[in-house]
Amino acid sequence: MQPWIAPSILSADFSRLGEEVGAVLAAGADVIHFDVMDNHYVPNLTIGPLVLASLRRCSRLIGVGQTKKREKTTAQSFVACAWG
Repeated sequence: MQPWIAPSILSADFSRLGEEVGAVLAAGADVIHFDVMDNHYVPNLTIGPLVLASLRRCSRLIGVGQTKKREKTTAQSFVACAWG
């Protein structure tokens, strides 16, 4: 099994997020990595389900990684945005 190339959207210019996602996919990325951090385990708070829903228009494959203390409390929101 080959490893996937999964650039994180945290490295993107958020004012051009759709363009940035399209550019890395065109450059050969296999999947877009979507980081979810809740300011408990890491020093920063990141983005949520609404941004994920917006990205679905730009990319078919999105990997969501959650670094959160209470994952189950928002997991269903992310599932709904990713597949809905």
